[in-house]
Amino acid sequence: MNNLGRDLVLAHLTLPHLLPPDFISIAAETGFQGVSLRLIPASPPEEEQLPMFGSSPLLARTLEQIEATGVYVNDIEVPKIEPDIDLGALERVLETAARLQARFLTVVALDDVEERVVVPMHQRQGA
Repeated sequence: MNNLGRDLVLAHLTLPHLLPPDFISIAAETGFQGVSLRLIPASPPEEEQLPMFGSSPLLARTLEQIEATGVYVNDIEVPKIEPDIDLGALERVLETAARLQARFLTVVALDDVEERVVVPMHQRQGA
């Protein structure tokens, strides 16, 4: 907690060129208590896919940095909920989010049909 009485969370988009361990270090050094991390590109092909899944050395370094700094992962950015979403493809994102102890998953709903956007995920086709 800071003198504002609230945690400050630094969004990964602030410094998108930094790898997660370096980003977490900067957040800690500048007084942030939490971070948002982007596990999948928001706008491919402009953004590079980071190797943050499974037994990735980058994921291991990220977990070490979280432990060393005390900075927590507030949320994971930014899976897209689209009409033809493959919920199975989100599994590795959710597994890594759990390993990072992320509190939230921030998503973007990209669908013009409001009824599809508001249908609970567990009721979607293939869930």
